[in-house]
Amino acid sequence: MGKYAGFFYSINTVGALAGTLLSAFFLLPTFGLFLTTKIGVVLNILIGVSAIIAIKSFTLDGLSNRKEESMQQQKDSLYQYEEGSSRMALLAIFFSGLAALALEVILTRVLTLSFSATVYSFPIMLSCFLFGIFFGSNIVSRTIDSRRNVVEYFGIIEVLIAFSVMLVGLLSYLVPSIFGKFLWLIIGLFQNSFSISSVVSKFIVSGLLITFPAILFGATFPIAVKICTPNAEAAGYGTGHVYAANTAGSIFGSLLAGFILIPIFGSRISFIIISGIFLTVGVYLLFAQNCKYSSSKARQTAVNLGVATFAIGICIFFLPRQTVMNYNLQSTTQPELIYHGEGTAHSIDIVRGQSKNIIMMVDGNIEADTSYVQRRHFILKGHLPIMLAPTPDEVAVVGLGLGITLAATEKNPKSKSISLIELNSQMVEAHQYIKNITDGILEKQKISLRIDDGRNFFSMTDQKFDIITADP
Repeated sequence: MGKYAGFFYSINTVGALAGTLLSAFFLLPTFGLFLTTKIGVVLNILIGVSAIIAIKSFTLDGLSNRKEESMQQQKDSLYQYEEGSSRMALLAIFFSGLAALALEVILTRVLTLSFSATVYSFPIMLSCFLFGIFFGSNIVSRTIDSRRNVVEYFGIIEVLIAFSVMLVGLLSYLVPSIFGKFLWLIIGLFQNSFSISSVVSKFIVSGLLITFPAILFGATFPIAVKICTPNAEAAGYGTGHVYAANTAGSIFGSLLAGFILIPIFGSRISFIIISGIFLTVGVYLLFAQNCKYSSSKARQTAVNLGVATFAIGICIFFLPRQTVMNYNLQSTTQPELIYHGEGTAHSIDIVRGQSKNIIMMVDGNIEADTSYVQRRHFILKGHLPIMLAPTPDEVAVVGLGLGITLAATEKNPKSKSISLIELNSQMVEAHQYIKNITDGILEKQKISLRIDDGRNFFSMTDQKFDIITADP
């Protein structure tokens, strides 16, 4: 059953890959968001109708023949179903899905620092992830039914994933430099436009970093289905349970990474934690029930990989803090890091540039600095609305930024009360390190702070404002 489950899983994944690339690089640029959504709806309806027609064309004799063929393959299989190993596999595939999606979230955050949050960056990363899953599932499904000890195979794959994730965490430290070199090399060699060279470079770097662990992720699904399917008649039962457990883990993993791991531990330490989850799953499969499901050779291999994984983890832990700007600009500007924080929405960096200006970056992109031109712009955004409003008593400032607009608004004697709406608590924390820019603006009595999304705040609040301005 692992063969057919893996085959259909790989076909479904390659369809997702095609849809990702088609929508990002053709449908959305050509037809726009609204029409692309309509095209997706129509395609789903056509697929549903086609499936209904195809089901009606099946004959009972044909289904019976396929059932007998599948049952014979199950009898010939070297692996025999056990309820205990099935429970182990479901637990393992749950935590495997959890760690896999957590890794995808963290890799997206890490790569965005170099790639910039363009409309193409996420589809490129996602397509590399999907290609790896397709390839791994397709390859393993061809041989899974000929394996005798499938639980042992599952355990070794999980330990190998742990090693690959830790290696990816180490290599991600080199991504800014490698991406920058590829980008400018392609521009120079082929004299392409920046946008095309950027897309090609993103595909290369994403493929190098994401594809190998994703191949191993794809391999786990047909293995788990094989373990959890008692016979051909229960194919739907086994596949459904594995898919449900894996999906449930994926949901928890994405929430875990976005709301706990990254804000509390940061991306770098999160690689170590995720690798530890995979390693724990692999050890559990290999050493559970007095090593019933594994050979001494497999356990020794797992120990060796575990030691190597631990060694790489130590290297990651002691790596110095790295400042990353979009498109590797930090290699030429050589900024001095003042503050770095990672939250649920963004990564925030405050640095000092070569000209001694203070620079604020969000996800590696420069949003504001203290140069004369920028200061003048932000100060005007604070004073001009107050000058034009007849009664500028209640003021709302959306976004803290470097605090220059907020400070200008606060210094104007016409403003009586100022509500600051800031999405990132890390931005507020960063201001403890740059109080000299605005003379500790957040400590002023006029200011009331709310951590919230600006649009959500204004749609939900009953409070009325005479002026609403934004920074940056």
